[in-house]
Amino acid sequence: MGDRCYMQITLRQRDMDRFAAILNTPPGEPWWDEEIDEPGKGVVRVALQDVNHGLHDARQEAARAGIPFMGWHGEGGDYGGCEFASLHGVQREAPINRDGDLELAVDRDLMPLNGTRYLRLYVAKARAVERVFGIEEEAA
Repeated sequence: MGDRCYMQITLRQRDMDRFAAILNTPPGEPWWDEEIDEPGKGVVRVALQDVNHGLHDARQEAARAGIPFMGWHGEGGDYGGCEFASLHGVQREAPINRDGDLELAVDRDLMPLNGTRYLRLYVAKARAVERVFGIEEEAA
């Protein structure tokens, strides 16, 4: 079970069944383990236990289907945790540490190994989703 992780995802209530269909769950049936809160009008945050690879493939499919969402997943056996955000058919991700802080890999000269563009793109996408959802800026 080392490749499984805990995950939270925030999306519009009206998109819950669309996301369920991607997970092959019948409409109206819960595909999540716990409802956390409602951070905005018509928006829900749910938690999932023991998901495989942070539902990466399902999130990619949901993004392509135009479902806006944001969230995070913890680390699994062979991958680290990340925050993710999807809007207008594109999902962005950024690595996080165990405390939920965004991470930037650097070399011994403190130069970013992968640049910072991916972090900037992720943060811009996350802020855009928050605006669409009408919620305050948060650490996903």
